[in-house]
Amino acid sequence: MLDRDAYRRDVLDAARARGNAPPADLLVRYAMPGKARDRDQDDRQVAARLAEVVAYWRTLRQQKKTYAKLIDALLIEHADLDRAGLLTRGGLTEETRRRVDEATQWLTRQAGTLAETTTGINRAAFDVLLNGAGGACSDARVRKILADRGVRVVETAWELPDAAPPAYRTLSAGLRQLRLRLSAEAVVGADAVARGFRLRDGFRLVTASPAGPAGPLTAEMVAAAVERSAGRARDEGKAALDGVLAALAEAAREPGRLDDLLLWEVMEVLRPGAEAGLAAKVLAGQAADLGLVRAEAEELAMAMAARGGRPGGVAGQIEEALRDGRLREAERLLPGLPADAPPELRAEVEDAARRVAGWLAEAARERTAGRTETAAELLDRAARIAADDDAIAERLRALPPPPPGDVRVGAERGRVTIAWTPGPARVGPVRYRVVRSAGAPASGAAAGTPVGETDANELHDPAPPAAQDLHYSVFAGRAEGIWSAPATGRPVTLLPEIEEPSVVAGPGEVAVSWRLPEGATGAVATRLVDGGADRRLARVDRSGFVDADVRPGRAYRYRVQASYERSDGTRALSKGVVVTGLPESPPSAVPDLSVELPAAGGRQAATISWTAPSGGRVMIRTSDVPPPWPPGTLLAAPDVERYGREVPGAAVPGPGGRVTLRTAIDGVTSAHFVAVTLGAGQALVGPSAVLVTVEPVRELDVRRVGDTAVLSWIWPDGARYAEVVWAPADLAGSALGDPDAWTAASVSECRRRAYEDDGCRLDVGPGAALVAVRTLARDEDKGGAVRSRPVLGSVPAREAEVRYRFRAARRRRRGAAVLELTADRRTRLPPLVVVHRAGDVLPLRPEQGDVIHEIPARDLDPEAPLTLRFEIPGGARRFRLACFPAPGAPSTGTPGGTGAVTLRRDPRSW
Repeated sequence: MLDRDAYRRDVLDAARARGNAPPADLLVRYAMPGKARDRDQDDRQVAARLAEVVAYWRTLRQQKKTYAKLIDALLIEHADLDRAGLLTRGGLTEETRRRVDEATQWLTRQAGTLAETTTGINRAAFDVLLNGAGGACSDARVRKILADRGVRVVETAWELPDAAPPAYRTLSAGLRQLRLRLSAEAVVGADAVARGFRLRDGFRLVTASPAGPAGPLTAEMVAAAVERSAGRARDEGKAALDGVLAALAEAAREPGRLDDLLLWEVMEVLRPGAEAGLAAKVLAGQAADLGLVRAEAEELAMAMAARGGRPGGVAGQIEEALRDGRLREAERLLPGLPADAPPELRAEVEDAARRVAGWLAEAARERTAGRTETAAELLDRAARIAADDDAIAERLRALPPPPPGDVRVGAERGRVTIAWTPGPARVGPVRYRVVRSAGAPASGAAAGTPVGETDANELHDPAPPAAQDLHYSVFAGRAEGIWSAPATGRPVTLLPEIEEPSVVAGPGEVAVSWRLPEGATGAVATRLVDGGADRRLARVDRSGFVDADVRPGRAYRYRVQASYERSDGTRALSKGVVVTGLPESPPSAVPDLSVELPAAGGRQAATISWTAPSGGRVMIRTSDVPPPWPPGTLLAAPDVERYGREVPGAAVPGPGGRVTLRTAIDGVTSAHFVAVTLGAGQALVGPSAVLVTVEPVRELDVRRVGDTAVLSWIWPDGARYAEVVWAPADLAGSALGDPDAWTAASVSECRRRAYEDDGCRLDVGPGAALVAVRTLARDEDKGGAVRSRPVLGSVPAREAEVRYRFRAARRRRRGAAVLELTADRRTRLPPLVVVHRAGDVLPLRPEQGDVIHEIPARDLDPEAPLTLRFEIPGGARRFRLACFPAPGAPSTGTPGGTGAVTLRRDPRSW
């Protein structure tokens, strides 16, 4: 059968992409299937596929108008093929071969013509040839035909610059005096250039030269050539060479400019031929003679031939210069403007020159009057029209922008943030420099300590010095080294707090330690007293103190301030960090620990319980590996953090000193738990316990086949046993999610090998049932097993089958009939109707005849069939009878609500 979606995508959509050109391969066009062995069978197969495809064409034309033109073409050609007797497998194959040969001959002629004038074509021209072949030749086939004639396809056109680099005007005169073809010859020698170079990705020598290795022409190589020239005797040739090398050195200062200059030189050699209309093949020969590798010479020639040199002659060049904002270039070209050129072009250049001159004069007046930003705006306006005038750019560069607006300085956590409002600069882009100074604001952008530069309006000082009055000044600039007057925010003084404070409380003392920040000379500690006078501690060193005047069970608070010495000799204190210590008794060991799983499924949680110790606070830690310490190990309190993580949650005290804690363990296969008692800065390791969980089965599927339930599931990796539990749904009780609580449940064990050989089947009878499957993990050494949480399923009740039979009534008058209903098990019938239909066709639905008798809902026992008599309407000598559930009445139901009813006609019935 035809895959319509694939056919539309691969054949019709591809044809539309080719401009509604039908596929030339007729076997593809008709989605022809593989050839059958028997010829008659193959003929029938071809005819069927032809009919199927044509029918689909007609259907698609009606449904989607976008395919109408393509399908009209297909149908017209289909009719032509039919008239020619070609709608057979052999006819379609031969016609396809003929079309391929015809397209190949046409492409060969086209390639021969192209080879006479060029060595390459661009992608657009290639697509024209490919589409011109009508799809009869593949992309690779067309490329081979072109390659056989010496024509290659250039996928990406060479984008050439439209204007000469600024240094070329200086360079070209010197090259003519030195009789050099390219400026690179002045650096590496004519032989090295002639041996080959590339241009498309920048100037690259193919081979090494005495001046340097193969590769790009670098600033170092140009500098070495300048140094060599310095030792020559002074003459006209040296002056010309120095001018060429100076132009190259200037271009080498900016990335890419030297490559642009060398490319333009080659373009200038080819330009006269391109303007004269010489073929690309001739231009490629000229470029190759210069040393450009053959492939790039052909690509450059194609690009030059396509442009025809400079478009529009001198007039076009002037227009282009004006469009690009190169007024000085337009003025330079103006004397060469032909007499027949439009007079308005000359007027446009002269008007632009007058406007620029006026703006420059006005800018000078504004600067003298102190309105520098107005002057910058006028210079910027002039620079947009005369971007190639370096003098204008230099005048604009020398004008600094106005300073920024309001400067805001804020300090937090040892870092200073400087933000400001942009200044009223009207010419951009503007960049900002932030400078930090101590004692007084910085007078210039080079004074003080630079914080950084940005074109945004915010910077951060990550490491400002402490205990100094810091001033932050912001400068605005448009050009490197030219900055505005400063804008300064309020001074700020940083007094960082102590770092890493730690409190260790014993039964009779509180020890506090810390690390001083950089620049701090010491610390001051004060014990805070609620409702009383605070007391400064006398014995405090650089790293901490010990307060022994404490009582166990009472909390003590301390404020610790870092101390700094100012430059004037005075002392400054930070705001301070408040810490709390609670003297505690030594820890006592936890005597026991247990971890248990609940029997029911759902979200799994473990119950951890222990007996409370006599002293200290209990922490439960867990990990996937056993604890590294034996019970009874005494540690420093922080050391216990190295093992696992603390179990979260609130411990709940219970009777008999028992404490419980519940924790979720979803997805956990095994876990170790250890009880640790904390007190007086120490940790006492107690007993540990291990919990092992079992991964449940996945994707349990339960299907009824008669009175049997067929179960299937995905086993967890490594599982070998499963426990299967089932119970009648009406006897399972209220705990439906806990198979252990089901009444009248049946339990069996399923081995994985037996499951994979025979599956899992349960004899559940006709009624509805509940099913649970749990993975078993056996302990071969200790015996017993661990079960996973149950995965639940259900088995629907089997439908009760009710057979009905119509027969003639005995010993009764003509026109009476009897309906007999028999059930295979006790059930409740829904309301039924008897449908009468004249003729020999059996009614299949109630609406296909007339209802002549209605039967109300009632119980039906297999031991007591139901027999009903009813009258048959007269008028038809031949008729058929059928029984159906009454329209709108439910078709299922039993006294217990455990099944459904299926009506079946007895074959012996009328």
